[in-house]
Amino acid sequence: MELLRGSGYLDNLRPGTTVLADRGFKEVEADLTAKGCHLARPASLASGSGCGFWFTAMSRDVIRNRWCFVPMCKSTDKSTPGKIFVSVPSSHKIRKDWWIAARREFPMAKSHIYCCEDHFNLQEDMDNYMYYTMMGGPIRLKSGVRPHKFDCQGKVTPHNENREKLKRKRSISKILSSVENVMEADQNPPSQPDPEEARNECEDLNDPESLTPSTKNVGIQVQIPPRIRSKAVQVVPLRADAACCTDGPEEPVERSRTENTSDHSVSSSESSDVDYDDSIDYKPSDTTSGTDDDEACLKQLTLYTTRKTILKNQMGYIGIQKQHMYIIDLLCNHISYKERGQIITGRDVVFIVLMTIRTGMANYLIANSFGVSKSCISRILTRFVPVISGCLKELICWSSSDTIRARLPHSFKAYHHKVESIIDCFEIQIEKPSSAMTQSMTWSDYKKCNSVKYLVSVTPDGLINFISNGKPGRCSDMELLRGSGYLDNLRPGTTVLADRGFKEVEADLTARGCHLARPASVGKDEQLPAKKVVDMKIIAGLRIHVERVIRRIRVYKILDMHSCVPLSMMDILDDIVRIVCGLVNLQERICKI
Repeated sequence: MELLRGSGYLDNLRPGTTVLADRGFKEVEADLTAKGCHLARPASLASGSGCGFWFTAMSRDVIRNRWCFVPMCKSTDKSTPGKIFVSVPSSHKIRKDWWIAARREFPMAKSHIYCCEDHFNLQEDMDNYMYYTMMGGPIRLKSGVRPHKFDCQGKVTPHNENREKLKRKRSISKILSSVENVMEADQNPPSQPDPEEARNECEDLNDPESLTPSTKNVGIQVQIPPRIRSKAVQVVPLRADAACCTDGPEEPVERSRTENTSDHSVSSSESSDVDYDDSIDYKPSDTTSGTDDDEACLKQLTLYTTRKTILKNQMGYIGIQKQHMYIIDLLCNHISYKERGQIITGRDVVFIVLMTIRTGMANYLIANSFGVSKSCISRILTRFVPVISGCLKELICWSSSDTIRARLPHSFKAYHHKVESIIDCFEIQIEKPSSAMTQSMTWSDYKKCNSVKYLVSVTPDGLINFISNGKPGRCSDMELLRGSGYLDNLRPGTTVLADRGFKEVEADLTARGCHLARPASVGKDEQLPAKKVVDMKIIAGLRIHVERVIRRIRVYKILDMHSCVPLSMMDILDDIVRIVCGLVNLQERICKI
């Protein structure tokens, strides 16, 4: 600002001019207004503001006058400003299905129209529900999903259009079959009789044995394909075609015709619309067949080696100690995996999920280890990470007060025997989003990267009893705590240990009859009394146990601070965190009783 005012820049401006600037030039607006000019700059955002559905609110301000296309639905931008509107696909076929499902009269509109969230179950119908709630962007519905909830219309029997389509298809197929029969009759006229064959037939009539009734040979209407492999690049002819070899001798060609007569050759008296040389025989290439067999054997050997390697070092590859390997069998009971052409089993699916989380290896490396494709690994993670998370989240539970106090370490009994929870936040780096707004909301000034933040609570002996859903890295610790549902689990009389950043939560805890124990805040040029210094050291020594639990979570490389989780995994990131917290609870306690 001082540089701008002293540079003489303002003297060059003419009245009515618009100046574009950054947020740092906020104070120059008064100078420009005095000269009859206008300042255009990005809006200033308060610290920690705009979390949750910040992107949705902004997009709703841009798009106006949206209304639901379903008949009898009165949802609009003005009447229901907080409602989500899904854009109707522009494809004619898909839009027709939506039109029929919504029981709307034809003709279809070609303009940009919307359908409100009342006609969907977005959490189940969306492919990117978790990504949308955290990162924003367009709504991506699952394949084949269309509006299916019509409470505003009541019970209406839909029009059965499939039956009319089936009748129309059958009538067309009958017409086509009759036309084909007529064309075949025109293309196959009766052949002229051969004089020599007629003479032979007359001689056969004199033989009494030949007076048996004859049957029509329908074999001339069938062309039997030769028994060769369908891959043309893997076969080689045993001889050259006579039509192509005009300069060479004819004897080898005639000899090959005599020696290589196929069992599927049709007699010369039989007529066919397609001319092909049935004397040419093919056989598969031994080299290519051997390569396919070697590749299949290599995949089997790789899968076998990977299984043995995992069982030798369970903690290093899947993050489960040897005495808890029974968890794998329990998870296999919830896994049903059958995919065509794959050699892996349900147990291998569990290994793939846990190995990806524990090692943080790329999908193509995991695919090479299990003898499958990279796309197969992506499908397995998307499908089975939520299933395994649903099983292991049962290991994260809030125990009763008597159970917590029975397992209270000696260090807590001496000073804070009413502590039931120690809280802290940790962040996970994510891939940089393409949207500028999403980049701003996920940027963490503390970690200096785009991140997702989680709140974790542990008992005094190191058992994780609460884990929140992920929030953008710009979200403050207080806003994350209040919106996570953590306060609903506290019982009156409970003491909570926290860091200095949770100073504002003391009022919320006091209203619930709880107590907050945290290190004292030190102001500038202020010296704490000796007693407060001792208390601060005691609280810091007890609160350090939650940091040790977070360090165990970081052992799983996919949740390491700088592992940089790709945006394609944002929908399953919360499930991955729950899986890791459940596996951490299976390990030995941080503090011994």
